[in-house]
Amino acid sequence: MGKNKSCDASTWQIIVNLHIDHLQWAYIRIAEHLNCSVKKVFNAIDHYKTHGTVENVLRKARPRKTSPREDMLIVRIAKKDPSKDSNQIKNEEFSPDDPRNIWSRLIRRRLVEAKLFGRISRKMKQK
Repeated sequence: MGKNKSCDASTWQIIVNLHIDHLQWAYIRIAEHLNCSVKKVFNAIDHYKTHGTVENVLRKARPRKTSPREDMLIVRIAKKDPSKDSNQIKNEEFSPDDPRNIWSRLIRRRLVEAKLFGRISRKMKQK
């Protein structure tokens, strides 16, 4: 008899309910009762103890290096002079002593978010 490979939220809820209702039951007994692994039982109960729920908890996103105001300024500079590349915008807007360590790739990402694609200045061929 094999073990179930998937464990959804309803199974986690059953595991937690068995753990709460039957305090004398060990993890291995709950696992045998539900035909799942002891590790899944442990993870479900640990998740419930940590978060207070069996549902997935959303994590916070990484904070952005630039503020929305700085993002608007980057876009404004790019719209004012389309021939400027991301490195020139970075040098104009952010000082080299800035502790946030702003890269030109970040400037390009902000321009793409503003739907300004392909901002690469190129030399025009002279005829």
